[in-house]
This record gives sequence, C-alpha cells and structure tokens, in this order.
Amino acid sequence: MHASSATKALEELLSRPEGTWSPAEGALAIARLGRPGLAPEPYLRRLDELGRKARERVGRARHPRFVAGAVASVLLDREGFRVTGTVDAPEHCFLDRVLDGAPATPTLLALVFIEVARRCGFRFDGVGMPGRFLLRRDDGERPFLFDPLDRFQPVDLARCAEIVHQATGGRVSFREGHLRPITASQLLARIAANLKAVYWRAGDYERALTAVQMILTIRPGDPREIRDRGRALFLLGRFGEAIESFETYLAHNPRGEDADVVRMLLQEARAGLSP
Repeated sequence: MHASSATKALEELLSRPEGTWSPAEGALAIARLGRPGLAPEPYLRRLDELGRKARERVGRARHPRFVAGAVASVLLDREGFRVTGTVDAPEHCFLDRVLDGAPATPTLLALVFIEVARRCGFRFDGVGMPGRFLLRRDDGERPFLFDPLDRFQPVDLARCAEIVHQATGGRVSFREGHLRPITASQLLARIAANLKAVYWRAGDYERALTAVQMILTIRPGDPREIRDRGRALFLLGRFGEAIESFETYLAHNPRGEDADVVRMLLQEARAGLSP
C-alpha cells in the first residue's frame, strides 16, 4: 500500500507541466513512502510560515550573499534545521520529517532553502556538482554559490575544484559545466536516489524497488535504474519481472561495464523460474 500511494502521488504530480508544481509538492509525494496517508497541506503551510519569517529577516537586502545569509539564519539558528552528511535513515530524505525536526540531507535542506527563498521573492537553483550539492543564485554576469553542508556559506570556483578533485580522486577535472542548475524533476530524482541507497543498505528491497520506480517515473528508460529494478525484483524472488528488466537492460547495454554480472543474474533468475 505504501508503495502505490507514494508512486501514484508522484506520477500524478509529474503528469502536470514542470512549473505548475513546486519541488516541495514533489518531495511530499515521495514522503508518502514513509507515511502513506500524508497530507501535504500542513507542511506547505509550514513553508509559508518560514517564508514570512525569512522575508522579515531579509528586509530590503538584494545581494545574493546577504539574502542567503538571512534565509540561512532563519532556518539554522532560529528554527533549528540540521544537516547530515551521512544518509543513514529514511527520515533524512522525507520532507515532512525534516520539517518536523529530523536532520536533512544536503539536497533536502537545499530544497527547503529554495522554497523559503522563493517565498521571499528570490530564485535559487540546485547544482549537482560531483562530490557536493550546492545552491546557485544568478545575479548579473556571474553565479553565486552556497554550500548547504556548511551553513550555506559562499563557495568560490577554487573551492569547487577542490571538492571535485577530492570526491573523484583526481579522476575528474572541475569545469564550469558542473555548476549547471538542475530542474525540479532532477532534484526529486536525487532525493529518491538517496532513499534507494538507504533502503538498499538496510535490505529493505521492497521500498528500494519503490524508490527505483520513482526515479524511473522521473527518468523513464534510465538504464541503471532498469538494472537496479531487476536486482531488487530478483532479491524479492520476483524472477519473471526481474528477467524482463535484465533483458531490457542488456538490449540497450550489451557491452556495459556490468553487462556480464547482469547476464549472470539473468541466468539465475531463469533458473529460479524452472520447476
């Protein structure tokens, strides 16, 4: 029941054009995986309340650094929002739980910031840079960047290059294309991907499968998610459905780096169907 409630809510939301729904609405649809009967309205009102408090703090400020500092002060100092660098519990990925006081992933805390800043009249976007999720505010000719993991402190390009180097072991060189803003749908996909990882590590393959289905709702045909859907189905003993996912993956990625592993799982799934 929890799976159908969450997936259906997300599907209904994404059937509308992007721009007619907010990232918060999408995150609350995802949160139905934890609370199937979740009503979004109280949490949207909570964001409205935070927006009013932030508007008072922002005042007449317009410079991105002053605005970011004011919004961050309201969220972190006045309201007690917390960030966690380790995603080890589902509630860190659920917007309702975070608004109720649970620590948030950097991505989800950034979403709260985006929603509160929007209610103050300022647009901030998420940036999925390798190794760190950042916030971006375009102002004039250059973007201003802020780090949710470090109290929304400003980040310069040199620091971005350090983060990418550290995160990839030097295998990837920083480029400004890494700072491209992501869409609301891509932001939701990151939240669902964090949930998938949490459930997978916990051995909760039913909910991990639901998280995969959410990502595929956002990114239909994503080969890695099709592969992971097959893996989850296999671990749940749903071999017929796993076979279909593995075959779909291999049809589009016959020479993928993990194609041999998927072929082995496909053989085992077929054996599992044998009488």
